[in-house]
Amino acid sequence: MVLGRGGYKFQNWAQTYGSSPELYFQPTSAEEIKEILDLARQRSKRVKVVGGGHSPSNIACSDDFMVRLDKMNRILKIDKEAKQVTVEAGILLADLNKELDRCGLALSKWSHLKSWLKLHALNKSHMDLSWALPKIL
Repeated sequence: MVLGRGGYKFQNWAQTYGSSPELYFQPTSAEEIKEILDLARQRSKRVKVVGGGHSPSNIACSDDFMVRLDKMNRILKIDKEAKQVTVEAGILLADLNKELDRCGLALSKWSHLKSWLKLHALNKSHMDLSWALPKIL
């Protein structure tokens, strides 16, 4: 049974937003995530998955259940021939890049920028960078 921790205080990187979730979880397996979701369903709680807290908004804040996947950070499979890697959701790009380098593989140097542009370029509340999408994608 996965245990949630009470009394956790979440802060984003700039310390402009924070919250105190009822329970904070750091699961180590898909089975533990299922347990968290089952418990949330039983208690009618929402589940918020958070990363490093780099958002300049309150999007990661929650008073219900908070889950951080940093303990699910393993590389599960590397297929050099197909140039495909299967990883757990909590892996850090820096750690993934080190292992890929050892295997003679690499992510596109623009992979993080592509994701950011896809999410933000078409959002009217952010600077319009849609002009850059065709050049990078």
